Amino acid sequence: MSATRSERRSTRAAASNVHRLLETLRASRYVTRADGGGSFELSLKMWHLGSRVTARLDVRAIAVPYLRELRDATQETARLTVLSDDQGICIEQAETRLPMRIQTPIGGSLLLYCSSTGKAMLAFQPADFVAGVARSMEKFTGATLANEAELAAELARIRRDRFALNRGGRVAGVHGVAAPVTNSRGVVNAAIGISGPAERLNYGALRKFGPLVRDVAMRLSQDLGSAPASASTRPRTDLQAASEPPRNCST
Repeated sequence: MSATRSERRSTRAAASNVHRLLETLRASRYVTRADGGGSFELSLKMWHLGSRVTARLDVRAIAVPYLRELRDATQETARLTVLSDDQGICIEQAETRLPMRIQTPIGGSLLLYCSSTGKAMLAFQPADFVAGVARSMEKFTGATLANEAELAAELARIRRDRFALNRGGRVAGVHGVAAPVTNSRGVVNAAIGISGPAERLNYGALRKFGPLVRDVAMRLSQDLGSAPASASTRPRTDLQAASEPPRNCST
């Protein structure tokens, strides 16, 4: 990564400025010294960062026809959310053609414990990650999950059914259903789902659309290289169905 004199001229940057920039990148571990210290090369950290970005772009491009399929089948807005630290980020959507719709901008963040796509991802994360999310829970509406025990029961239902429901836990009147998306390593790092007003997506409609959303998510996962019925998202057979409709969060 060492620059020749002509290359430095082409960038119109002084050698001292280039050196300071490279030292800053080295301090952040994005580049390392090579060839005995005379030049620089990209580090594994930079490769890892690029791989994460590429993976998100791939899932976004591959998911577009599936989002349109969900939108057309349900008449509701379909969204793709990816896991980013302890939040979900909406990276693509196919908006409903109906006049009454739920607005979530591309790049908007969602809390994992009170969104259908967030819970669909959270249900398949390590226990310590879930515990960390549980410690940050707060109550937004009467339907918001209240504590770690309620969250654990909700995530168990999601692992059983392989789809998550929302019923106004973040914003009253906003409902939705989502399912986990598994990558080629068998890891759940995305989810696909629909959301809309409670008047259209009542509990019966959510349960009706759940298997459809689950099927679309499984086909998307297979297109991303995931093996069918990946072990990380295989339904748990030792969990009993809840006797009452679950309480869910929104969007």
